[in-house]
Amino acid sequence: MDWGVVEIVSFVATVTNVLLFLSGIQIISKIYTRGSSQGFSVLPFIVCFVSSTLWTKYGLLSEDSIMILVNFIGVVIEGFYTAVFYLNTKQKQKKLQMTIFSLLAFMFAVLIYTKYFVNQDLALKHHGFICAAFNIINYAAPLSSAAVVIRKKSTENLSLLLSVVYFLVSVEWFFYGYLHQDNFIMIPNTLGILFCSFQLSLFVFYPSKRTISDHKPDIVTF
Repeated sequence: MDWGVVEIVSFVATVTNVLLFLSGIQIISKIYTRGSSQGFSVLPFIVCFVSSTLWTKYGLLSEDSIMILVNFIGVVIEGFYTAVFYLNTKQKQKKLQMTIFSLLAFMFAVLIYTKYFVNQDLALKHHGFICAAFNIINYAAPLSSAAVVIRKKSTENLSLLLSVVYFLVSVEWFFYGYLHQDNFIMIPNTLGILFCSFQLSLFVFYPSKRTISDHKPDIVTF
C-alpha cells in the first residue's frame, strides 16, 4: 500500500496517542501494588475516559475510522484505569463519587441528546462543538500548575516528557484536522499547541531544581 501524507499523519497520531494513554500505567500499577489510591487524583483518568467516549461517538457520526480506533482504545484503557482507581479507594468519599457521577452523567446526556433529539447533521455539529470545548478545557487544565511553577521558580513538579508528548499530540491532531478540513479537530488542537508551548516555555525560564536557599518542604494534604 502506498502511504500518502494523510496515512502517515494518521498512523503517527494513532501511535503517539496510544502511548499517551499508556503513560498512566505507572500510577495505576503503584495504586494496585499499594492497594490504595491515596495521594492520587481520579480526575485525569475519568476526564480522559469521557473525552475518549465522546470522540469515539464523533468518529461514528463523521464516519472517521481513525478517530474511532484511537478513541475506542482510549475508552478501554482509561476505563480500566478508572475502575482500578475506584476499587482501590478504601473510603469512597462523596467528592470522588460526585466527580465520577457528574462526568458520567454529562457524557450520557450528550450521547442521548445527539442520538435521539437532533437529526444527523445537527448531531454531528453539536457533538463536534461539545467535543472541541471539552478538549480545550482538558488542554487548559494543566495550566493551573503554572502559578505554582512561577511562585516556586521551579519546574521540578512538571514532567518534561509528558509536556513534550502532549505538544506532539496537539501538533499531529491539528494536521490531521487540517488534512480532513475538520474545524472541530483543528481548533482545540491549535489552542492545545499554544497551551503546551506555554508549559514548555516554563522549562526554559525556570530550572528543574530549586536552589538550596529557596528549597522548602512541600506540604502534602490528602
